[in-house]
Amino acid sequence: MTRLAIDYFILDALANDRESFEDILRLVNHPEIGWASEAGGPIAAATLLTTLPRLVRDELVQVYVERADRPELEVLAVGRLPSMPLEACYFGLTARGQVVHGSWATGQG
Repeated sequence: MTRLAIDYFILDALANDRESFEDILRLVNHPEIGWASEAGGPIAAATLLTTLPRLVRDELVQVYVERADRPELEVLAVGRLPSMPLEACYFGLTARGQVVHGSWATGQG
């Protein structure tokens, strides 16, 4: 499947750890390690709000939510979108997402 460049930019932001929505936005726009120049300018939060659900449904990105009764994050089922706003969630790569990112990253070097 052919993916959009923004898909890979988000996967790259998640390559090393789980990240909050705000952290993903910061990483994709970071002046040194981000992708804004390749995207033609800053990547907007609205772009993440449309891209992240697709990456979750495609089972490349996993959603994590904070629990009020526990200090750790709860992982949602692969492919499942949260009932809360995406801005309140954390995200990480699935095993499939790691493979897709790895294949793309190898071609970037």
